[in-house]
Amino acid sequence: MGATDDHRRNVPPHKPSAEPGASAPPLRGRRHQLHDVLLGFIVVALTAVPVLAFCFARAQYSRSVAEREAELAQRHPISATLAHKSSSPRGGSSLVDAPVSWTGPDGSVRTAIAPVRAPARGGETTTVWLDRSGMPVEPPAPASRAVLDTAAMTVTVLLCGGMAVLALYCAEQKLFMRSRLRAWDREWAQVGPLWTATP
Repeated sequence: MGATDDHRRNVPPHKPSAEPGASAPPLRGRRHQLHDVLLGFIVVALTAVPVLAFCFARAQYSRSVAEREAELAQRHPISATLAHKSSSPRGGSSLVDAPVSWTGPDGSVRTAIAPVRAPARGGETTTVWLDRSGMPVEPPAPASRAVLDTAAMTVTVLLCGGMAVLALYCAEQKLFMRSRLRAWDREWAQVGPLWTATP
């Protein structure tokens, strides 16, 4: 009898188990499935950003080239003489308005205020662009403008798309972790009393 009593005292108390027939919650429920779907969508969106950047850049390049061709079709360059030294350009532009003179198609000398590239001295010959009516206009955009516009469009789409995908990922992770914490609290409210019950 003494040995039996000692053996019973050394046996740790038995923790009550869950109710008979109750199954453990699934390791991967609907919450995890939705999480996987959203992660897959984020991966697809991240892959699509460079594709969108390429499409937008190509469209921007085509638009810039078309605009330059339209300007070249409506303008033509001539050689003109500066009446006096041009002033320094302002506002980051290389063009200034200066009085120039040139010989028209009928042989007459014409004078006007035209945008010219600075700096230039009086008496120098410079290039002036005229429209179809013979009035001075600004020169068409250089060919490099199309490349610069395309690069700017590419960088803009990559940055905006990357930031959007990153924000979506952070929001999804935050919501998923919050949902997991709530689920853990509910499960512990059911299982905790069984584990902490005094025999």
